[in-house]
Amino acid sequence: MIRTATDSEVVVDDTTPISANGDHGYTGLAANEPLDVTVRTDTGLENTYRWERTDPENALSIGVSTDEIGFVVATPP
Repeated sequence: MIRTATDSEVVVDDTTPISANGDHGYTGLAANEPLDVTVRTDTGLENTYRWERTDPENALSIGVSTDEIGFVVATPP
């Protein structure tokens, strides 16, 4: 789930199966404010990240392993 940080407006509320070594993406999520990104797995893992750098040229990558959900912001050089 992706919500605006200011008023918790839902931007994305989606359940998507992603296979091992698979990926899934969303575009057009640029905002004029931070976004709170929450990822949950079927196995009970959950993590939330406050995405501060939501400029259109930046991307948020999410990695999921058997015991961890991690977030990395990719910015152009």
